Amino acid sequence: AVPLWGGAGGLRGTVAAAVWLCALLVPSGGDRAGQAIFFDGAQFPFNTTSPPSPGNVYITPRNDGPIAPWFEFPQSFTIQLWIRPVRVFVGTDVEGGLVGCLVRQTGQGTTGIRAGYGLTITSDAKVHWIATVGAETNEVALTVSVNQWTHLTALYDYPSATIKLYASLGTGEPPTLVGSHYFAAGSAGVAAPVAFSVHNDMLLGKFQPLFDQDYYYSGYMDELRFWSVAMTPDEMAASLYRVYFPDAAQLMAQTIVGYWTMNSLVCTEELCGNVASLQQWIHVGGTGSYTSSIVLKASPFDTSVSVAGLDCRSEPDASVFQSCICNEFQSEYCWDPVARVPAVCSTCNGGAGCDPIQCYGPYGAPKCLAVKGTIAIGTKAQIELNACSDGSSIQKWTKFDGVGQLQLGDFPLMCIATTEVEPFRGSVLSLEDCDFTSPTPKRQLWSLDKSTLSLRNELTGMCLSSSSSANGDIPYLVDCIVITPPGSNDAVDGFAFDFAAGHNGAMIGGAYLTNSPRCTSVSQCSQQAKAPIEQAPRITQIDGRTKTGNLLTIGGSVNELLEITIRSEDPNRNDQIQISFEPYDRNLLTDPSVTWPDAYSCQGGSLPGSNCTCTSPGAGCTVCPGGGSCVRNPSNPCPANPCTRTFQWLPTLSTLFSNPTTFIFIASDIPTNEFDPTSLAAVQSDEPLQAVISVNMPPEFIEPTPPYRCEGGTRNGAEYPARADCVARCEDEGGGECMDAELVVSLGSSLEFTIKAANRQPGSVIQILFVGEGPGGLAPPASRLEVSETLPTVQLITDGAQLKEVLRFNPAFRTWKFTPNAIDARRTYQQCFLANSPELPFIPSTMTEVKCVNIRVLTTSPIFDNPSPANDSTLEAVVGCPLLFQMAALKNDTAQYDLLVTPLFTRFRMFNGSYVPPDPARVLPPGAFFNTQETTDVRLVYALQWTPEDGQEGTWQMCFSTSDSFLISTEVRCVFVDVQRCQRCVREGESLERIGQMYNSHWLELYSVNPSLHLNPTLLTPGTRVRVGLMYRTANSASLPALADYLHVTPSAIRRLNPDIMADDEHLDAFKRLCVMPAVCGNTCGEAAYCDRLEIEGGML
Repeated sequence: AVPLWGGAGGLRGTVAAAVWLCALLVPSGGDRAGQAIFFDGAQFPFNTTSPPSPGNVYITPRNDGPIAPWFEFPQSFTIQLWIRPVRVFVGTDVEGGLVGCLVRQTGQGTTGIRAGYGLTITSDAKVHWIATVGAETNEVALTVSVNQWTHLTALYDYPSATIKLYASLGTGEPPTLVGSHYFAAGSAGVAAPVAFSVHNDMLLGKFQPLFDQDYYYSGYMDELRFWSVAMTPDEMAASLYRVYFPDAAQLMAQTIVGYWTMNSLVCTEELCGNVASLQQWIHVGGTGSYTSSIVLKASPFDTSVSVAGLDCRSEPDASVFQSCICNEFQSEYCWDPVARVPAVCSTCNGGAGCDPIQCYGPYGAPKCLAVKGTIAIGTKAQIELNACSDGSSIQKWTKFDGVGQLQLGDFPLMCIATTEVEPFRGSVLSLEDCDFTSPTPKRQLWSLDKSTLSLRNELTGMCLSSSSSANGDIPYLVDCIVITPPGSNDAVDGFAFDFAAGHNGAMIGGAYLTNSPRCTSVSQCSQQAKAPIEQAPRITQIDGRTKTGNLLTIGGSVNELLEITIRSEDPNRNDQIQISFEPYDRNLLTDPSVTWPDAYSCQGGSLPGSNCTCTSPGAGCTVCPGGGSCVRNPSNPCPANPCTRTFQWLPTLSTLFSNPTTFIFIASDIPTNEFDPTSLAAVQSDEPLQAVISVNMPPEFIEPTPPYRCEGGTRNGAEYPARADCVARCEDEGGGECMDAELVVSLGSSLEFTIKAANRQPGSVIQILFVGEGPGGLAPPASRLEVSETLPTVQLITDGAQLKEVLRFNPAFRTWKFTPNAIDARRTYQQCFLANSPELPFIPSTMTEVKCVNIRVLTTSPIFDNPSPANDSTLEAVVGCPLLFQMAALKNDTAQYDLLVTPLFTRFRMFNGSYVPPDPARVLPPGAFFNTQETTDVRLVYALQWTPEDGQEGTWQMCFSTSDSFLISTEVRCVFVDVQRCQRCVREGESLERIGQMYNSHWLELYSVNPSLHLNPTLLTPGTRVRVGLMYRTANSASLPALADYLHVTPSAIRRLNPDIMADDEHLDAFKRLCVMPAVCGNTCGEAAYCDRLEIEGGML
């Protein structure tokens, strides 16, 4: 056995094999509901035709035979249908019938007659579910709205003797219990059925109480179902928004014993055969039998079992469900193999002829018209259906062509007749004496329509119909159904077709389908009206709580996982649901911070877990990278019904999104159509669910806040506003090191920067805080800082048609200024700060990271520059010759200060190596000058000018300093000046004679030691360098007098040339260098005037 179509909804069993007997088209665009049936309610005094013909559907006549009609349930049963009243005839006694077989008499005393059950609607817009159990008639009522669809489920529970009425407005909700009534007939502990002591027809749109006036329903009706059980609420909910596959066996297995879709159908081979079974009668040749065919298929003539001229008995076919009746006599009906329908042989296959009909099925041998009981002239007998029997005298009928009597073959004086008393509809036949008078009574006259195979009574204008193929079923008269020719593909809308058991109803009067041309605004009928069976899926729960609206406001925080679990249900239980999402920020659609798994994912391969797609499980799948397979994603159970999906989002500061940001979630169905799986409705979606997510975001530092910097690696020198980005890009990707910003400041200047912060949370207020001590050191002293308060920014907003400036603290900023002094030189500080929103808790997720800036205070760096003599360099000077050199200082930094160059001290070392004690008050040699020569912002040049005098021969050390005005940095440079002995420069007005007198020598002696003057000793120019002696090195130690005697000079003359000899009797060391002028001219100088040295010395000394 296999499960019945449609899953568990409403099913109570299985069948061995699903046999589909009707192939049909539903011209409904895939909508399950298709069309609906409209009842015009044109009853007195509201009729629109004369005579009035209010709309109703005649389903099955009341019981007049041994077999109870199908709708007289012996135990529990349920009726389901959709209604939409158009008029309720307010202020009248009209109680229009919806469906039922209710019997009611009110004019016979206080008790009256009550029987059956039914749904009616009264002029106060109340629906009444009425039933009689035992001697009690009672009801449950419901007020409905005009021009609004309402689904009704009316049931009788046999074990509890209770009627219940459930209702739904067709907006997706399950049926709700309106009310119930318990009948006292079940109080004795013995179950009691609905009472059918008096029988009535099964009608739609009409209340025919038998004993009172008929009333009609005005409005629409759709999807009528009878169940042979009392449905449970779960079964009601499962069946409410669905239809059923039109297979009789499957429907009956689900306990559906009547199923009217109220749709327009296209006549097909099987369908028209089944429709015609209501009124189709085949004259079986020589047997003379007329059978209510219930024929859905007929096979060609089989000669293998035929014996000409003889009847044969019924023989079983190969199928256990099918038997054959073999007929070797010529039949006027054949099987048309092209149109695949029964047809008159002369016109079959375009006149080419066809094989005579031989076999019938599928429910066993077809039933034949038969006489019930004994046959006697002058006595009426009832007509029934019974199993066809070869040669049966009570089943052989003779009928002449055209209009004539239908006579019993073996009793030609007995004819089939109808009643002459109205109502004719539903009346049964009888066998009575044939009336051969002229004119023949019309109640005995019948005509056979060979195109529809119908038997029409001339008196009533109605056709002979059968309700079922059960033995003993009673044929009856009902309105003839107009059927379009088989194979024409035209819609058939003259009947209400029952797919479950063939209880096909004839539409009478102003009852027609909504796609009929009769459905117009004049008749208050809309062709678009149909039951709201097609339902869109609904998002019913969010995070386990019932959804209360389509706007969801959620709060979250950065770096905290946010989850939204959405559950959607489709009232169409067999539809699947898929939930999609769409972010307003399109970049979030593919951002890794958002988790919204697809229905399929890759398993194995190089990218396990990546999304893939399949058209169905295991089919039409995309190829997964690296050999993986595309399988259902366990993280996404959809499509399903219900469908539950979880949305996850981990917002980070590196993710770009507006705040608040909106995600749209849409639940859409994957439609099915249980009635016709090949014809699907358009995809339907629920109203979008807007999830507006406000993320508590910490502020972020933005420009011009000093950024982090990358040192080394492939991103060396790059700058980043946030440390996370710096670490990710610089360190993780570039292999460098993320460093705090480093700023420098020079003395005499100020360092300023602005800290600016903003966040993406509208309405937030930002404050910026400074930290006194960072991980790398202290902040600069507050006394040298100028820091503003947190300041707002100017923003433009729209005020009507104008732009308006407003101040807002998002973004906000603070300015910071540091002016170092001399104490700060060479120091490094660290200024740290953070930003937060004061209205939020002071926790890491609501504030920025602590950001630091390293501040290095530069020192001063004054230096000596060219053309300053090198440190400890030696310059040569001569007595009487001007000495000039420059001391140039340079600022080797960017600080702001005054450059200073200062002589520090001077000291004198004589040729004997002894130092003359310095004079603290004298920083330059006697006679020296130190003056400014050049001054700029970065350079200062001094010039030293000095002309050594006699007695200053020796080595002079002169030291100078250059420094900043803060006296932080100083550079000292010293210069040695050697003032030579034995030389001097000629000054203005000096001659050799004058110079000789100065040094106790004769000019000739000077002449002799200055070869450069030999050409003209009298032409001396100022500045000419002349020798005033010769350098002499003592060979041995000796006294000064001894050396003087040796050189023929006096000790004083030697001392005159050597100022470091302090006394005439000084002892001289060996190898001592001295300046001497040896006597060249002798003591008398060759009788020359003034040549006597003693005289000269005396005169000089």
